Amino acid sequence: MKSTTHPTPRPLNATDSQSRHLLEFGRLLLVLPLKEQPPEGVGTIRCGGYHPTVVRRSGSEEPGRARFGAYNEDGDWSIEAPYKPGDVVPLREPYAQAIVVKPNNGWQRVLEWVYKADYRGTERLVWAPAKQMREETIRLRPTVVMVECRRVSGITGDEAEAAAFKYETTSRGEIVVSRAGVDTAVRAFAADWPRRHKRPADAFDCCWGFFYTLSLKGK
Repeated sequence: MKSTTHPTPRPLNATDSQSRHLLEFGRLLLVLPLKEQPPEGVGTIRCGGYHPTVVRRSGSEEPGRARFGAYNEDGDWSIEAPYKPGDVVPLREPYAQAIVVKPNNGWQRVLEWVYKADYRGTERLVWAPAKQMREETIRLRPTVVMVECRRVSGITGDEAEAAAFKYETTSRGEIVVSRAGVDTAVRAFAADWPRRHKRPADAFDCCWGFFYTLSLKGK
């Protein structure tokens, strides 16, 4: 069985809207394209535990170590998921440094890390992107509670909202809460997808992805 493996889980990057959604509701859906898209005619794809075939130098075949990911029913294609249920994943988000006044500590002015998702100050800050967040500043470590593999274009309205796409982007780049129901959430998700995933193989209409449900409560 052909198999693509991954190193140990790495931090995930989230937008401020996604971090805000996770903090508010305790759960978040993150959809990521497969690193290797399945070939044409791959057949039915399932997601779960599997044992890829290992071919020894002698030519003999035997089951390899247990893995979690996507595989087809015929057993000739698979890809290991970067994250599996039970993984506790560091979540990086946009952040900055700001001077914060501490009223309970003699009104001292202290330089602290702040997060765009819940910043309510009036100071104009220079926000660093999530991918630049350092380990010591990560505050969110949700647990992966469910993983599915399917076509990204099949995302439902409820799922798009669970992925924090109840927000729309205006022509000025401002984020506003959508008032138009689930179809708007799907359109917002589809419009945002090519901005994040630029490989031709990851085109929204034909891409397969892992759907990760994250929870702050660990279940």
